[in-house]
Amino acid sequence: MLKQLFSREIPFERLSAGELQRLDGAFRKMVAQMPSICYWVHRLDAERLLITDFFHLSMLRYRGLEVVLLENGSISYYRLPGAKIGGTGHVPAGDYRVRIVSPAGAGFLLDIRKNHLGRLEVQSLAPAAAETAPATHVELPLHVLETAKFADELKSAIASGVEWTYRSYRRAIALQQADMADELRLAPWLQTAQDISPEADTYLWMLNQPIA
Repeated sequence: MLKQLFSREIPFERLSAGELQRLDGAFRKMVAQMPSICYWVHRLDAERLLITDFFHLSMLRYRGLEVVLLENGSISYYRLPGAKIGGTGHVPAGDYRVRIVSPAGAGFLLDIRKNHLGRLEVQSLAPAAAETAPATHVELPLHVLETAKFADELKSAIASGVEWTYRSYRRAIALQQADMADELRLAPWLQTAQDISPEADTYLWMLNQPIA
């Protein structure tokens, strides 16, 4: 407990390997089917996703300081220049040209902008075949994150996706757009969101209630 107090670490629930795999799969299906909504998630290739913003309380202090990489069930993170351990340090607004290397050895060149609101925006990304970063880019050290520590962030994102779907469904009903409403309610990815979290389940239940 004292370690958590001094490190400002929020306790997290331990999940089994199967639970983590299911959570990762649900998140990936949501991103694949709703890319315009998941604007903070960037597909690097068929296996890897880059996350540049955070919304759960456990991750908010890292917003604008770090990016997270999902790769085959593993999670790694990279601190931008100026960021320090524990969500401390300072990353000024501006443009950053960086290179990251995944735990499996895949490299990527990223142009990242930190806007005046403190959010990170990916301007461009490309695979990096070179063994070292080019002179134009800064190499960001790789840090491996215990997967369970990122679970609440993934759950929060999925619940937000289901909520957005529900609100869009109600809007389509109000505008008498029956085909759009059915497409939203029957989106295949929603099946993978069941039992992910109480918040997601609430909106899933609401989606399937008759509207008077």
